[in-house]
Amino acid sequence: MGIYEATTLYHGRMLSPVGFQRLDRKQTRDYVSSVCHDRWLLHAPGKRIILGSLDAVIEAHEKQAGHVAQAEVDKLLSRHPKLKTEWSSTTEEQLDNLRKLVKIAAADESAEPGTYICETSWSTLDSDTSSESLTYNLRVV
Repeated sequence: MGIYEATTLYHGRMLSPVGFQRLDRKQTRDYVSSVCHDRWLLHAPGKRIILGSLDAVIEAHEKQAGHVAQAEVDKLLSRHPKLKTEWSSTTEEQLDNLRKLVKIAAADESAEPGTYICETSWSTLDSDTSSESLTYNLRVV
């Protein structure tokens, strides 16, 4: 029993309930994944990788800096060839579609997707799924 974390690497944008409501579910089936009870990831197909669960993956100095270095992500992907292949398999057409969906969800023509690592946490002390929360959403730079 205790507090647990799940960490996800993705290329796209985090969606709030308002952004999620702006999207057509049929068009976004391969592009949207739930990350916790009130947040969703809008991501390119193949550009969402669950990095770890139970223990935190994001290091304290990254949390303090507010971002994760691209070199760290590259190193991680190089240690896992299957994940690297999946990450690299996204087509330009899928990335173009993601950019369009991000603009719709954000209601902002200047909104662009980026690469992020997010961490959610939850407690086994409370069986209610609303205890799951987004603790970090750090940009990869």
